[in-house]
Amino acid sequence: MDALVSISTWAAFFYSAYVVLLPETLPPAARQTQWDAVSGLIVFVTLGRWIEAKTRGKTNEAVVTLMRMAPKTARVLREGQELTVPLAEVSVGETVRVRPGEQIGTDGEVVVGSSTVDEALLTGESLPVEKAPGSRVWGGTLNKNGALEVRVTRPGDESALSRIVEAVRESQSTKPKIQRSVDKVAAWFVPAVIALAVLTAASWLRWGPEPRFLFAMTSFVSVLACACPCALGLATPLAVVAGMGRAAEMGVFIRNAEILEDVGKLDVVLFDKTGTLTLGRPQVAGAIVLRGTEDEMLSWAQACEERSEHPFAAAIRALAKERRAVSPNVESFEALPGRGVIVRSGSRTARVGSLPWLKEAGVTIPQDDATRFSEVGSLLGVAVDGDLLGAFRMENAVRPSARGAVAALKGMGLEVYLVSGDRNAAAYSVAEQVGIGTVFAEVRPEEKADIVRRFQAEGKKVAMIGEGFNDAPALAHADIGVALASGTDVAVESADLTLMNPDLTYLAKAIALSQRIRLVIRQNLAWAFAYNLLLIPVAAGALYPKWGVLLRPEYAGAAMALSSISVALNSLRLRRKDVSI
Repeated sequence: MDALVSISTWAAFFYSAYVVLLPETLPPAARQTQWDAVSGLIVFVTLGRWIEAKTRGKTNEAVVTLMRMAPKTARVLREGQELTVPLAEVSVGETVRVRPGEQIGTDGEVVVGSSTVDEALLTGESLPVEKAPGSRVWGGTLNKNGALEVRVTRPGDESALSRIVEAVRESQSTKPKIQRSVDKVAAWFVPAVIALAVLTAASWLRWGPEPRFLFAMTSFVSVLACACPCALGLATPLAVVAGMGRAAEMGVFIRNAEILEDVGKLDVVLFDKTGTLTLGRPQVAGAIVLRGTEDEMLSWAQACEERSEHPFAAAIRALAKERRAVSPNVESFEALPGRGVIVRSGSRTARVGSLPWLKEAGVTIPQDDATRFSEVGSLLGVAVDGDLLGAFRMENAVRPSARGAVAALKGMGLEVYLVSGDRNAAAYSVAEQVGIGTVFAEVRPEEKADIVRRFQAEGKKVAMIGEGFNDAPALAHADIGVALASGTDVAVESADLTLMNPDLTYLAKAIALSQRIRLVIRQNLAWAFAYNLLLIPVAAGALYPKWGVLLRPEYAGAAMALSSISVALNSLRLRRKDVSI
């Protein structure tokens, strides 16, 4: 755009200067200066740029707010003293103290104290969340009414807030697929407009009425002034910045703008069960003991689950702590995602995991016991030296938002399925509670990825939502991988879209927002193309022969500025309008 404005302004300036200095060389009718066109063009273009800049600033308010809210220091407990140090100097494993009303500087785990924490900045949820020892907290959230001591799990520059700001910045700098086609058009736009302006001037000089030179110069300047490649250039980036900012306010973080096209074309949504449709905080509801005692079975289970990240492991550790179980010394540990854990202690080998996996590993499960187990929901089997000691019965409450999220996705015309490594009885029980009709149960991590590929082979766009280590392959293969922020780092890193808010209806809202962003991009592009297609002929003089209308350069510049402002204001609607499903 700058080239076109510059050429048109200098052309009008030099013509006016020529009229002033050498008027006798021109016909009397052509001795009209265009100083008003020069000044008007500059004023309108500058005004348009200013309004556009203000509007663009508003579209980026979400990122600016996140950056301003980031704390700069933390109170670290070192050698019995409380020291205030820059956040960058806080290390993983240190303990920081957070007083009521202060922001939490780093991601961590509460070790002392209880309070409520306002997580609205990250999740969009207005209600404070209760925190107690063992609870996870996020950098950038606000401690409300109690003092907390937090063990740092991530340094300040890698906190949830820092990663979110960086992710939003990166996503706003990427381009949707449609922008690539626009860029190709824009690359030819300026040369094409300059050529058209020259052709217009030549046509007026050859066939136009007197004063031909004045008409030729006016049309030449007007064509250059009204042509608006900037509207084409702003159509997509402004919508992306505004939309990504709105998503960030909702606690939804989209890794890059390229996935917007795929989000709007989704056909299938696959849900993991544990920690996704369920709360991810299973409890031991009972035990089925086949050999030995329940205490012995619990001790071996604790030994296996001491280093595991699986949600069942936390439940076993909590029960073992409550009963003060003593576990044998572990010499080696091996985790098999989606199956279980193997540990060795002296000459003995213990396995904890799903019953089908234990059977594959050579553990004997008598037929009567197998029948008995099949009638129970989620089970965690415990075997030592090939003998099955028994199984713990696990229960996991369904997320309150799960049923509403499934209903909303179905209302969008999407197919919704449950994909779980858990047993059929447990998987179908959860599916029935949330309204999912088709279930893939007892599947391994690599089989989840195979299910994704199977739908893709049918020509369908697939989204996978999960939060565990065993979901990472499916998240990576899906067209859109969705992770919960409470999930494992592997799952979050594999995902294209991350939900900070545990409310699953935000997945449907994220899809609706992505569709709205795509709509605004298309509206912006349609307006930009329509503006140029309609106004350039008018500036060239297409209306003059019949109606005597010839667009003045200053008005052409005003129209060009108005085009860019219209695109910016249309994009700004994404920031102001609530997302409903």
